[in-house]
Amino acid sequence: MENIVYHPNILGGATLTFFDKQAGLDLVKDVIFITPVTDNAIPVDWQNAQEIDLKFSEISKDPATENSHFVQLPSVINKTEKYDDWKKDFIVWLSQNNKLTLYKDPLTQSLSRPGESEKDFLLRIGQKVRENRDESAEKLRKKYAPRLAAIQEKINRAKQKMNLEDDQVRQQNVQTAISIGTSLLGAFMGRRRTSSLARGIGRSMKERKDAQYAKESLESLNQQLLNVQSEFDSEVASLNTKTNQQDVLETVLFKPNKNDISVKLLSLVWYPSGQDSFSK
Repeated sequence: MENIVYHPNILGGATLTFFDKQAGLDLVKDVIFITPVTDNAIPVDWQNAQEIDLKFSEISKDPATENSHFVQLPSVINKTEKYDDWKKDFIVWLSQNNKLTLYKDPLTQSLSRPGESEKDFLLRIGQKVRENRDESAEKLRKKYAPRLAAIQEKINRAKQKMNLEDDQVRQQNVQTAISIGTSLLGAFMGRRRTSSLARGIGRSMKERKDAQYAKESLESLNQQLLNVQSEFDSEVASLNTKTNQQDVLETVLFKPNKNDISVKLLSLVWYPSGQDSFSK
């Protein structure tokens, strides 16, 4: 059986909290790092640390084989006061080197989830943008509906009035024609009815003016309806344009503050070279 050589390391386990109220970020992350213990001037240097992907419960208390060999411990390992210094250095190193990199969408101001790929984030944001567009479009419809309905009601009344005025013009034209015929006949027979004829012609002119006014009023209302509908269509088109925009994602870096770092464990461990497990 192959001999396994264990080297002394300091293991640091901590809980990091990434919090940014403005960005809507509140994430708790557990990390475990190990770094060698040496006889150098800096016996424990966290710049040489490597992250270990395992849980505390997975750390073995016994070597992997009976043929395991343990490298001699540096003398500094027995100085218990050094552990407090290494813990403080560990916290400083974590605050400076453990960054959380997320994607940010400029349009929605949304952040990606930790571990979420750029592709998955774009798909999720695209769905959210479309939902926001539909919601905004519905709000626009509710906003414009009363205005459009009010104008349409005025148009309906204007049409009724115009039809009424047209009927009155036709009736007055017939009455005036009768009056003219009667007047001509009276003149031929030696009778004069000029005052009645003048009044009939005057009423005909008034009815024609009223009908023309009703027509112009209807045309004005139709134009108002077109203008409001165009305004609504323009706002909806603007929503669609924003939805179809492909904004370049921003990259945002977050660092944990020292106060947001809680060290759960700082301990001597034996790490086997070229192996996936180690002993405490």
